[in-house]
Amino acid sequence: MSWTNRTTVKTHLQDAQTDIFHFEDEPITIEGTTPAPLSHRLLLEDSETVKWCILNAPVSDGPITLTGTDWSDLAHTNIAPDSVVVTLDETLSQTYMLEKDYIIDYEQGRIRRTSSSSIPSQTVVKVFYLYYAPFQKTTDYTMDYDAGTIARVTDGAIPDGATVLVDYDAAAATVSDALIDQAIVEAEDKILAHLSSDYGPSSTDQGLKTGATELALALVAEAKAMEALANVTLSNPDNRAAEWLKLAQKLETQAWRTLAPFLDPTARRSSVVRSNLYGTE
Repeated sequence: MSWTNRTTVKTHLQDAQTDIFHFEDEPITIEGTTPAPLSHRLLLEDSETVKWCILNAPVSDGPITLTGTDWSDLAHTNIAPDSVVVTLDETLSQTYMLEKDYIIDYEQGRIRRTSSSSIPSQTVVKVFYLYYAPFQKTTDYTMDYDAGTIARVTDGAIPDGATVLVDYDAAAATVSDALIDQAIVEAEDKILAHLSSDYGPSSTDQGLKTGATELALALVAEAKAMEALANVTLSNPDNRAAEWLKLAQKLETQAWRTLAPFLDPTARRSSVVRSNLYGTE
């Protein structure tokens, strides 16, 4: 019997979290087709950009006319930060300063004057820069979002041994597979202990599946609350623990409401989330 599973719980857990961190330009060397680990796990699916600078020298882009503070498109996107030089001509006799005179949108590949720029409006400039070649998931690489790894595709465009740069989003909290599996076992045991005689371990009603997932999530959130209290590296362990506990209590209440039609109304349920976590009744 199993009304829920690890994948389902992980998906809902990720949706429930509000703390998402963004990481940029993490260098990862990929050899053969062996998965290479990133610095974080529990990545948000399809949040990644995998890129590689294939140029030995900056490209020369222009002439580009800068008008007011309107954006002007460059010839390429995914511009490499710190590689841009804006000048009047190829002699580099007059160059301008980033943020003071102009702003670059690196991802979209565009440039504009600042409102206080020393570049007169309608000035024609040349822009020198490096840019990244983005790679395609499935065609060039594969990702294991839960494990936080990337691997080359044999016939893809990423050369063997290349060092690529990876941007991605990751959940602030990591939850181990072991914790999720244990929470599922405990949640389903609790449901079985209070299940009406009209239902059993082999029942396939959607309400049982949803309720089991919600109850497992409540147990995971409770465990994360206690883990936060014990984590001396957190700057605000009490607040973080309180957030997890609030989520756990909400999920527990929701779970028992979902499960109500399947339970013996005479059975007494013990609370999943213990209200005395902070010493209160």
